[in-house]
Amino acid sequence: MATNDTPPPARRLSPQEIADVLKLTIPAHLATLDPTGFPRIIPLWFLWEDGSFYLSSGPQSRHVQDLVRDSRAGLGITVEEGQTEAGYRPFRQIMVRGYW
Repeated sequence: MATNDTPPPARRLSPQEIADVLKLTIPAHLATLDPTGFPRIIPLWFLWEDGSFYLSSGPQSRHVQDLVRDSRAGLGITVEEGQTEAGYRPFRQIMVRGYW
């Protein structure tokens, strides 16, 4: 359903909401840069423990090779909350940007 309704403004998640999202068994999406500098995004399982993300990948994976060449990366975790009658699809999202 298409809508012209303006979605509500973005808001920061509370510490409890962040903890709840990080406990879910859903994949995160890792963004790296391929050899030409174009973004590459791949879903990966993650573990959040003691303030760090752990991702399971072998050294021959393309995204690992991307990170060896260029350590810039982004990680996103998104949980959709359903759909409103107006057609808006609210969600909770954690975005991390940094270096490998």
